[in-house]
Amino acid sequence: MSDQIERTSPEDPEALAAELRQRWIKTSADLDNLRKRLAREVDAARRDERSAILTELLGVIDNLERAIASTEGVGEEWIEGMRGIQAQMLDVCRRFGVEPFDALQEMFDPDRHDAVSTVDDPGLPEGAISAVLLRGYQWSDGSVLRHAHVIVVQRS
Repeated sequence: MSDQIERTSPEDPEALAAELRQRWIKTSADLDNLRKRLAREVDAARRDERSAILTELLGVIDNLERAIASTEGVGEEWIEGMRGIQAQMLDVCRRFGVEPFDALQEMFDPDRHDAVSTVDDPGLPEGAISAVLLRGYQWSDGSVLRHAHVIVVQRS
């Protein structure tokens, strides 16, 4: 770079100034693009880390839901305590931008649901979800963190 500047400087100072101005503009644009790319990469890395942690947390929430569902022989205080813990964990997920989504009686969507089984249910249209075995969760932008595990209506 300095060789070029020395070569052109005695000949035409205005051309040198224009060339340096263009180099400065290009370098500034390159730096701005680098900042934007790094910001996107940092955001993606943060989201990947959140996904990993929250996916693990969802397993704990699932187990709490199972414990609450099988309450035979336990007192109401225990049930309320478990519901409180579940609500607190769901609140943590919400603060990180994750919400459960309802899939029951929606039409099956492979981008949001994993079909675990099928059933012939005359009360629902073919392709509808008749049961949710495991709730699905999505980010606040609508992208899926975990697919819902569902049973889908399929005519025999």
